[in-house]
Amino acid sequence: MSFLKHLFGKRKISPENKLKQLVKELQGYKWDNFPEVANLIQPAVELGFENDTQPSLGGSRHGGYPDLPTGTEWPRHKGIPMVFIAQLNLTDLAQHHAHEYLPLNGMLYFFCYFPEPENEFGAEHPAHFNNGEYKVLFAEESVELTPSRFPEDLTKTYRFKSQRIHFEPFFQLPPSLEHGIVDESNLSDHDKELIEEHNEVYDDYMMDQVLGIPPPMQGGADWDWAFVYSGMSFEEYEDNPDPVLNLRSKFINLLSIPNFEVISDWQLYFGIHIDDLRKRSFEKAVLIAQGT
Repeated sequence: MSFLKHLFGKRKISPENKLKQLVKELQGYKWDNFPEVANLIQPAVELGFENDTQPSLGGSRHGGYPDLPTGTEWPRHKGIPMVFIAQLNLTDLAQHHAHEYLPLNGMLYFFCYFPEPENEFGAEHPAHFNNGEYKVLFAEESVELTPSRFPEDLTKTYRFKSQRIHFEPFFQLPPSLEHGIVDESNLSDHDKELIEEHNEVYDDYMMDQVLGIPPPMQGGADWDWAFVYSGMSFEEYEDNPDPVLNLRSKFINLLSIPNFEVISDWQLYFGIHIDDLRKRSFEKAVLIAQGT
């Protein structure tokens, strides 16, 4: 049973009542320090997908064509068109969150370069992407948008059908203990065990989301974001991990979303340092991928 269905069923419930229901469920456990646990609860927005045969201009979508600002060229890496991952309408998204720095209007676009698939298992790609291998673009609400078309030199394999994205707010505990806010907390070992017990109730806890703490397929995505952002090598990290560890809790989940199956079955995680988000420096966002 999924996390959201277990807690909320299929009924439409206000965010406030969703938070109350989660707190009520958590109060059923025998915590050493429940206030410390409650401090870890994070608001987030789940993404849902459905076929989008008639995409609306500026609508949130996964795959299909992006509606780019008029005059903006399709992003490329070394002359090769990137794959369009998704676009988010921030005005629609703003109805489901209260984050201080995420813009309330405009559009976010996500692109990434992938080589063509090698075989039935997909394309070979890194876990940590270099900045030039992906793009996160932001457009103000006042900018005129134009439906783009696939570049002629984009392989047909990567011309994906559009899926409309809809949003649903929810609240979560960290889905893994491998996260910076857990490390910085004063949780007892007992309470950490109870968090793991709580999370194990949900056998399909993997979710696609904006904000909150995305469930990892390996270690916490915030470590990968911090490591890539730091520019350190693994050797430098082993000698002095503090610069990375101190950065972990500074990252915001811009988007965690599945890759297209023909490329890989890995999850894509776009994160951004909170200072860069505050400045709307989306070009400094970090992309990492995790798979099993």
